[in-house]
Amino acid sequence: MSKRPERNAPVPKYQKTSRLSPSSKLLSILLSLTPGAVRNTAAALSLERFAETAMIDRTRFDAISRQHGRYASWAVWAEASETPKSNIGDMSIFDVEANGSLLETIKGNVVMVGLNISRSFSEPFRNFHDPSSKANDFKIRYAFTNTKYYGAYMTDIIKNVEMVDSNDLLEHLKASPSLVRQNVEAFREELQDLNSGKPTILAFGTAAHRLLEKHISGREYSRLVKVTHYGYRISKENYRQSVLAQIDSIANVG
Repeated sequence: MSKRPERNAPVPKYQKTSRLSPSSKLLSILLSLTPGAVRNTAAALSLERFAETAMIDRTRFDAISRQHGRYASWAVWAEASETPKSNIGDMSIFDVEANGSLLETIKGNVVMVGLNISRSFSEPFRNFHDPSSKANDFKIRYAFTNTKYYGAYMTDIIKNVEMVDSNDLLEHLKASPSLVRQNVEAFREELQDLNSGKPTILAFGTAAHRLLEKHISGREYSRLVKVTHYGYRISKENYRQSVLAQIDSIANVG
């Protein structure tokens, strides 16, 4: 596995202007409220935190591009035109200046995770936007367009290991447990950079789901859902119906 690039310095925190810590302020507010108001306030704060983890600003977007762009992407695509696979590789969709709605669309509280990349790309965010005629990324586009999962962060649990056959990769991982540990920690750091909080994780296929289920604690996500892999031989219409039903079958506890 190639050496992981150095992490950029974190964005400086806002300077505190109050003598009271945020937790002290919250306690003071809650103590002054009735029980019903406490519940309502707690719900509002939960929604506020949810919104904070969902939002991706330009600074974070650029940092993600630099640090993780070789293997990560976002669940946004140019619209199809003549054929189901048309425009799947159109990377102009990630031009923040040209696509004014991009930052309003992408989100950090939903993370779609594949097993590994089958071939490397030099262009940031190219993964899951493969223009190859053999690729099936177009099914993901069709499945999640006009859903609340569109705009999710996308990545692989295993980085920098190019293998097409998942069985070969699993044998390789079985013989190299340290490689699994390294990639799990890299995934955790990726989520921290994303400020994802406790995201909904959608795992493409059984292998990715098993790795996540085994090595990522349930305290680190709100939902972990196994969805059919997009490489499965199924029509795009049936694929959409299948994955949305699989997601809906898992109660949302986030």
